[in-house]
Amino acid sequence: MFSGESFAISEEDVQLALSEELDAVLPEAWKGDRKSHLDVQRSELGEILASEALKQVFNTEIPASRIRHKEIPDQQTRGADVIGIEKAQQEKPTLVLGEVKGSTDQKSPPGVVSDMEKKLSELVQNRRALLQELCWLRDHAEEPYVSACSRIHASFILKKDHFDIVLAPLLVRSSSTHNENDAGAFKKKPENFGKPIRWVSIVVEGDLFEVAQEVYRIAREGAA
Repeated sequence: MFSGESFAISEEDVQLALSEELDAVLPEAWKGDRKSHLDVQRSELGEILASEALKQVFNTEIPASRIRHKEIPDQQTRGADVIGIEKAQQEKPTLVLGEVKGSTDQKSPPGVVSDMEKKLSELVQNRRALLQELCWLRDHAEEPYVSACSRIHASFILKKDHFDIVLAPLLVRSSSTHNENDAGAFKKKPENFGKPIRWVSIVVEGDLFEVAQEVYRIAREGAA
């Protein structure tokens, strides 16, 4: 018979185990071994801010979180950074495809905006790429949104397309680098994208990388 005596543990053992697990499920703390703008914590914070901006300002519902469903915490998320739904209960809902970038580049628009243009253009021009996003959304949607996400997926794959699409480029800037010209082609030539553009600038005080480091430091210490 198995004896549980070897599993006798103290409160200290429990706290150490919880701290270790928390560290494993959060992105690894930056150690200076990669460029700060590639830091996963920085990217995740940008995606969290973007999701909250869409929810708070536009009443967008986020059926599934890319961050929550990441397989490996230390890696960047794949696909569209944020996928939202509006008018979910109506006959023709709206699918919101969001791409998030953060930049402290003094240039306006910053270089990352061209990456956002390329990514969002591909999603609306490449049927296979969009179908992959809709499959992911259908499979990961939280219970209240399963029906709406399944309906959007079905209408697309059956080529009925009973939904609208809005493209949401979301740029996170510091107060010292934010500029009215940051949107680039999204404002100058929105017709190039074939879908309505919802440009969102999120301005934070201080450097995004430093803010992200502090947020995740607090998160780790919170379970200590």
